[in-house]
Amino acid sequence: MLGGVVSYSGVDGVVRDPGFLLGDDSYDGARGPGLLRHGLGQLYDGELGRPLNNLQLQAYGRGKGWEWVGWSSEQLQGEPLHLTFTFDTMRNFSSPPASSQPRGRLCVHK
Repeated sequence: MLGGVVSYSGVDGVVRDPGFLLGDDSYDGARGPGLLRHGLGQLYDGELGRPLNNLQLQAYGRGKGWEWVGWSSEQLQGEPLHLTFTFDTMRNFSSPPASSQPRGRLCVHK
């Protein structure tokens, strides 16, 4: 458990075109249609994704962008992305640590 995060829940990432995988590949919680519930995965694994410039086929044949999680505006139907993180104790954040690389109509987070 990194930094006291017990789990997170929300919308899973999108698969864009064959071989461009932006879903949370390592999520260990419950999965529903497009939803993730009560688990941990790529959003909080401590790994930084490679830059999204000139995406190459990644190791293990996982496809382009597999180390990132991303959502499209079409997938979210114009609504904001909501992710719920559960911690082992009460936390106070002034700014949550996150990185993103907007790519047109797709926003990719790691």
